[in-house]
Amino acid sequence: MGGLFSRWRAKPSTVEVLENIDKEIQALEEFREKNQRLQKLWVGRLILYSSILYLLTCLIVYLWYLPDEFSARLTMTLPFFAFPLIIWSIRTVLIFFFSKRTERNNEALDDLKSKKKKILEEVMEKETYKTAKLILERFDPDPKKAKEFEPPSAGAAVAARPGQGK
Repeated sequence: MGGLFSRWRAKPSTVEVLENIDKEIQALEEFREKNQRLQKLWVGRLILYSSILYLLTCLIVYLWYLPDEFSARLTMTLPFFAFPLIIWSIRTVLIFFFSKRTERNNEALDDLKSKKKKILEEVMEKETYKTAKLILERFDPDPKKAKEFEPPSAGAAVAARPGQGK
């Protein structure tokens, strides 16, 4: 039944497709910015809170719980040498996680941009001049292509030479 209705449904126009691609590109760029902010926030909080916890714990252990025997002191301070390594490894995992998200996002963004570029090239080849010009002005971020597509006007060919006055 769905195949029957799909025959009558109109194919989306080039403008609609380009609008959807632009919306998706904008959403992915916003996600990239949000992801970078989140990475800075999470890593910053991790460093801040772990540093505060480390310093407070060191101070408390030094003032109240540090035993007099050397072997007991050594055993008591071993976790303080391991703690920065644990925090560094957690930080590395967080950075790896966020970089993978950014990488996936960038790949999707590149795919969408290449798809948009392909559609714009098809527009220049297949659409009428007026329609193609309107579409390129609206969706092409590179204005050089739109100007290349325009035929040279008669007024542009005659230019005033230096030293000539009107």
